[in-house]
Parts: sequence; structure tokens; C-alpha cells
Amino acid sequence: MSEAAAHPISGRDILGAYMSSDSDIVVIPRDLRRSASNMESAANDVTKADPSSHIKTISSAMRGSASARQVGELEYKLQWRFENWSKNARTYSEALVNAAREYKASDHDAEAVGRKSEQQVNSVG
Repeated sequence: MSEAAAHPISGRDILGAYMSSDSDIVVIPRDLRRSASNMESAANDVTKADPSSHIKTISSAMRGSASARQVGELEYKLQWRFENWSKNARTYSEALVNAAREYKASDHDAEAVGRKSEQQVNSVG
């Protein structure tokens, strides 16, 4: 029986963790990987949506204005924000993938210990 089926589920967060009615947290590695994939996709979308390359048209359209003099700073800030959001989203995505891998390995190790303990108990009885 899977962990998700073993615990009554009362709520689920976006990262693939479930809260059961007895306050245990059940982590579903597959859901962590799915969240990581969604975050990676969002990072790609944000990178494509970066408007900073279009900002220079403002300065040529508004020559001599106070706004035109601020274009360089605006372009830099937009580019920085879009690049950093994407970079941070990718870092978060990698962390989710690593967490899923660690949870799966931990579950596998715990299952092996449980089987060994069960075999020892069965051999005594």
C-alpha cells in the first residue's frame, strides 16, 4: 500500500506534500517532480516575456523627455528582475528534483530496513 493510500488526506499543498488528519506529512516524490517541471516551464515563459529589449524604443519615441533619460535604468532593472526570477525559479526547480530523489531513496532504505526486521522477527517465531 502506498503512503498516500495509507494516510487519510485532508489537504494538499502545491509541492506534493499531503497533511493527513493525524498531522503526519506524506511527501509524494512524483508530485515534487511535477512541481519542479512546472517551475522550469514558468522560468522559460518568464525568460521569453522579458520586455527589456523593447524599452529602447521609448527613448527614440520620446527624445529629450525625462522619461527617455530613464530608459537605461528601466531597461537594466527589468532585465535584472526577469533574469533573476528565472534563475531563482530554476534553482528552486532543481531543489524540488533533489528533494524528490532524496525522499525516494529514504523510502527505499526504510523499506529495506523494514523487510530485514520482518525477516528477523519471522525467523525467531
